[in-house]
Amino acid sequence: MKPEEAQRFVDQVADDMASLYEELAEVYAENHRIKAALHAWQAEQVESAHWLPSRLR
Repeated sequence: MKPEEAQRFVDQVADDMASLYEELAEVYAENHRIKAALHAWQAEQVESAHWLPSRLR
């Protein structure tokens, strides 16, 4: 393998890894949004259940 071919390969791997890290950051952000929405929904459910008789909770 010629040095320029090796460099192109290394550059391609670096670009691929950068893309993967960007995608991973987006997935983490989406996960955070989903967890926050779930926690908010759960809190709403707890609040709305307070009017139920204790035997139904």
